[in-house]
Amino acid sequence: MIRFLAYSLLVTAFALVPTVYAQDAAEDLPADAPADPPADAPAAEGAPFEAAASEAAPAAGELPPIDAAKLGDDPAVQALVDSKPTTPIELFRVTYLLVELGRADAAGPFLKRFLASNPTPRDLTLILREHGSGRLWRMARVEALGADGKKAIDLVLDGARAFARDPQQLARSIEALGHPAAEVRRQAMHDLAAAENDAVALLIATLADETQKQRHAGVRDALVALGQTSVPGLAAAVTADDAVALAAIDCLGRIGDGGAMIYLFGPAAGHDAARRTAATAALKRIAGREPTPADARSLLAAEAKAHLARKVRLPTHGTDQVTLWSWDAAKRQVAPQTYHHDDALAVIAARLARELAAADPANAEYRRLSILATLEMTKLIAGLDAPLETAPQADAATLDVVLADALAQRRIAAAIGACQALAKSGDATLLHRPDGRTSTLASAARDVDRQVRFAAVSAIMEIAPDKPYAGSSSVVEALCYFAASDGRSRALVVDPHGYRAQTLAAFTEAIGFDGESAILGRGGRLMLNRSADYEFVLVDLGVDHPRVYDLLGELRRDPRTARLPIGLMAGDGELARAKRLAAAFTRTIAFPQATDAETIEKQAGHLLALQGRLAASPDVRERQAELALAWLAKLSTQDQAVYDLRRCESMLVAAIQSPNRSAAAAECLANLGTHTAQLALVDLASQASRPIAMRESAAAAFAKSVPRRGIQLTSHEILRQYDRYNASRDLNAATQKVLSSILDTIETPTKAAAKKPQPQAKAASLER
Repeated sequence: MIRFLAYSLLVTAFALVPTVYAQDAAEDLPADAPADPPADAPAAEGAPFEAAASEAAPAAGELPPIDAAKLGDDPAVQALVDSKPTTPIELFRVTYLLVELGRADAAGPFLKRFLASNPTPRDLTLILREHGSGRLWRMARVEALGADGKKAIDLVLDGARAFARDPQQLARSIEALGHPAAEVRRQAMHDLAAAENDAVALLIATLADETQKQRHAGVRDALVALGQTSVPGLAAAVTADDAVALAAIDCLGRIGDGGAMIYLFGPAAGHDAARRTAATAALKRIAGREPTPADARSLLAAEAKAHLARKVRLPTHGTDQVTLWSWDAAKRQVAPQTYHHDDALAVIAARLARELAAADPANAEYRRLSILATLEMTKLIAGLDAPLETAPQADAATLDVVLADALAQRRIAAAIGACQALAKSGDATLLHRPDGRTSTLASAARDVDRQVRFAAVSAIMEIAPDKPYAGSSSVVEALCYFAASDGRSRALVVDPHGYRAQTLAAFTEAIGFDGESAILGRGGRLMLNRSADYEFVLVDLGVDHPRVYDLLGELRRDPRTARLPIGLMAGDGELARAKRLAAAFTRTIAFPQATDAETIEKQAGHLLALQGRLAASPDVRERQAELALAWLAKLSTQDQAVYDLRRCESMLVAAIQSPNRSAAAAECLANLGTHTAQLALVDLASQASRPIAMRESAAAAFAKSVPRRGIQLTSHEILRQYDRYNASRDLNAATQKVLSSILDTIETPTKAAAKKPQPQAKAASLER
């Protein structure tokens, strides 16, 4: 009897054009499932598409046959088979009803025919309307359907979502908003809700189209009905320069979302009467009271500063990704764009600060805040090492204060942008203060952040001061530091036990770093100061000369190592002490003593994470080194009294040993022309194991140095060069030529004075 009733109900249901199962079980609905349209009535005439037309459409292509013998003799099942479904909608309906009867085994052939029928997005949308996403997701979990079950449901949901976002379908849905039939309008709203951001963008574009004024009222209602989905797009439209902004403000007020208030403070504080009236009304609707322009400015300033200081957390998707919308005035439309969370905060802060400055142009503090926030946004998005395409419209004195504010607030990107803007100003007077104190720009050359230091040095090099100024020695130190990089990733281990230090350094080699070691704290500090490429350092608690606490203090006081990640290595029973010590210093983590490369790799990962996403990559460090060497070479050729380049001598002597930097460093040493510089050049040129190009470059630099500075080599060093030449009889011709050129350079001044001794002629013996 029960089976007969089920059979009767199924036959009745199948005989109708069904729009069943309108109610979904909310608890079974995934968060990303598309919204279900109402299913309690067929689509009315004039709806975006008609169900009946799609149901009548034949399925395309050859379909797999159905083995009737496997279906059994159940009358309900037989009735469904006898209906001879052919279209995708009919095939899916039979599949679904068989599953509801508990005959998922019999549903399989129909499901395969459905998958092979190439349903259109329109068909899939009608299937979703008929059955509802909640029940479809339950169907996907029926084990007897196997992988085909989930495949079919994914196909339905993805197809319906794609159909809802199709521009032509969206246009039909927007057109249907003005239909006289309430059911058509309701269906159109459901379709727009399923399209989400795509619908919002097209609705606002319609609102900006003056030729579609007759639809604007319905479009505004639709945007309000979409609620929070509309808020980001409407917030962007508030910045439009016409009636679109007024409509967006009105919609935000009607939606009543408190998160939209920050985008209304600007218009409420501004000078445009219509916008101010609309914004204050919208704020009253949301917050319950109408702010004065002064209130709006105060709130705007507070929000701009909070976003700039990253005291706000935005909703994210993925890993720290945020979607913001912007208004394109040329295209008269809004568009979403994805940013890193911190970049998104900077974008919002820049907008709010600009609105604040526009609301009170006479307020110097607001103007500086706007410049700072704009620079922060620009540099974060373009890249810290990218040039500043457009400098702020501000004088050098204002930019100097902006730089000071950025440094005080630790807004690194803004500080770099301010340095670049000051470079464009070319105003050298900023480096000279009446009280003799170090200027802001020169102070930035000693900042703890590497990128800020480089931006400051770069700006000073571009300004090219011709008079000494306070802090110039810091610039030379910074130039030496940057020029010392060769773009390699280095790691240092400081451990009083030599064997263990070397073992740990070898572990860092195994994970991709150039590992180095030191047994004394003093030696480790000197190594860190000589290279700009160390990415982290591991320090044993037992280190001495100086002891570990003093060593950490020295590293943190030196701008070259102030932000270098430090790992404190603790032996048995010492981890608690190491953690207390690490807590007293920034960017320092305590670890148990590592015994293998895998542990070192994990510890290195924690330390490198301390650098943040704005750390200079090896490629950036290498480019900075090239520029620093070029600046040093240029300065060394000038007759200037601003910088004492002899402070860079030891760095340059080390740099000529690096193939990538040898030629540039040799040129600098040639221009210095000191005894140490000339000796380093001839020593490199005399090393037969070095590449010939490096040796030729060093010999040429020595030849350039002597006419300018004279021969600085001692008699003993000159005699050694003769010995080197005479010992080269068994070496290749290129080496002999380089060594001979060095002697020619040494002998040139003597020949010019006609006082040279008569050396033996070059012969087969090579005696000279």
